[in-house]
Amino acid sequence: MTAQEFFYQIDVLYESDPERVESFLQEQRTIGESKQDLGRQLMVLNELIGYYRSRSLHQASIDHSFMAIRLLGDAGLLQHVQGATTLLNCATAFKAADCFEEAKLLYERCLKIYEDELEQKDERFASLYNNMSDLYGQFGDTLKAKEYLFKAIEIMNKDIYPIEWATSMTNLGGLYLKEGDLKQATSVLTQAQTIFSKTEDPHLGVCLLYLGKIKQSIEDYEHGLALIRHYFKENDEFRAGWKEYLELLKQKGRMDRYHLAQKKTIKGMELSQGYYEEVGKPILEKTFPDLFKQMTIALIGMGSECYGMDDAISQDHDFYPRFLIFVEDDMDPELIAQIQAVYDQLPDYYLGYRKTHSRYKEKRDGVFKIQTFFREMLGSHFTLEDTLDWFYLDEAALSMVQNGKIFKEGENTFNEWRHRLYYYSEDVRLKKIMSSLAKMAQSGQYNYSRMMKRGDLVAANQALSQFIEETLKVLFLLHRQYCPYYKWRFALAKQLFDKEPILDQLETLVQAPFVPLLYKEAEKNGKQIGESKEKWIEEISHTIIKALKRQHLTDHDDSFLQNHLENIRTRISDPEIKAMHVMEG
Repeated sequence: MTAQEFFYQIDVLYESDPERVESFLQEQRTIGESKQDLGRQLMVLNELIGYYRSRSLHQASIDHSFMAIRLLGDAGLLQHVQGATTLLNCATAFKAADCFEEAKLLYERCLKIYEDELEQKDERFASLYNNMSDLYGQFGDTLKAKEYLFKAIEIMNKDIYPIEWATSMTNLGGLYLKEGDLKQATSVLTQAQTIFSKTEDPHLGVCLLYLGKIKQSIEDYEHGLALIRHYFKENDEFRAGWKEYLELLKQKGRMDRYHLAQKKTIKGMELSQGYYEEVGKPILEKTFPDLFKQMTIALIGMGSECYGMDDAISQDHDFYPRFLIFVEDDMDPELIAQIQAVYDQLPDYYLGYRKTHSRYKEKRDGVFKIQTFFREMLGSHFTLEDTLDWFYLDEAALSMVQNGKIFKEGENTFNEWRHRLYYYSEDVRLKKIMSSLAKMAQSGQYNYSRMMKRGDLVAANQALSQFIEETLKVLFLLHRQYCPYYKWRFALAKQLFDKEPILDQLETLVQAPFVPLLYKEAEKNGKQIGESKEKWIEEISHTIIKALKRQHLTDHDDSFLQNHLENIRTRISDPEIKAMHVMEG
């Protein structure tokens, strides 16, 4: 990978998947070490130092700084301009960690190297001056801090290095703000904002926090906080800005938003409902006074937040304020386009979260035509023209069209379609129970031990996985609830059916020892093996049979699930469904 390809990949990751940046950089560092490529190692270490510093992971940033300094020493670059950029980066890491004396020594060494080897107007001085300005600002020496900033701005050509120039202007605005010179601060910060806004550089976040403080603007704070959170997580700058933001919400009497912002971990449903109520609803109602009553507004479908299953981990992707607007398919396309245009123009920032969009992902918010939505989620059989159509519908998709929350009922057919798809008829439910029981028996009670005896551990694990999957399907069927996407089956089952013994049994099953050698040993000695996973497969099967009996679906005591299928079949009324193969459904 060339240096150009390396930096391009980093830029792509920062924009599309910031959580992948660290692992990518560490992978590249390992490659550089294995190839003993000093240049590559230094290039990657410089990026890692900056990455950890930007996220306020100060110890990691300092640790990688020491690695870089050792490499510079090994290469004999500690006194040369080739190593000075790395020294500058390390000094900034120490400064961010409040190790000011260490930072000062490194900055001064870097300054001497630059003065000895570079032309006086070399652009590399600008970055050094910027950072030395910030250091003196931390010491409380505003005069010295401004002196270095003016030096940096004088060197930089605004047209050639617009982002660097805007960063310096932001820092200067911060100094003016600290001095109480709001007029000068506003002037330089506005100039910086104009430059940043052309590319929405991540450093725009700090500029907006300063402007938010001057203008007492909730919108500027939210925009700035969202950018910092997106690119750098909740670092020191974010935390300082967040405190000011909360105070501003209180001062302006925005108590609903304040109480929501106070939550330690905000749920996506709360975030989206607040965004709709405070931001979306007033604008939609004002813009479309007649059409608004026809719109159904909701958050349903894809995303853990639609199940209430989201947590702090969920916020690493696709977590942003959003809602869906449902209208009839026959609405004038121009009107639909107008509604979508108004939605697209809503603020992209709310409570410090940023709306994200990607052409590579399915549409998750905005305007949806009702029947088109159900067709795209469920397929053409969603109209249910025949009872057998139920068997062509994906259950996880059925779960998604029933999840979430309606923020506003509309005068349309949305709820009519949802009600029509509310749940399976009893005959369909019974047939699906039969199918899942047959697969449980085949995979868990029969094939698992056979594959273990053969030593085919991959097939044994596949059998165990299918047994667990079908067990959860049966559990949802017994409770007359759609079974969701596999990722959320167990978690949602714990939320909905917390007293079910099967859930504890499944956890015990997956934690039970996996000891394939016992099978070979037992076979050698002609003994039976009572391996613990088999024991729990049988325990789970027994619990399922008891549940079937409670619903009067079987009256057998047989421990093999397969032997209960025909008993269930007798309870099915529809002749077509009754005649289906046991595995169908």
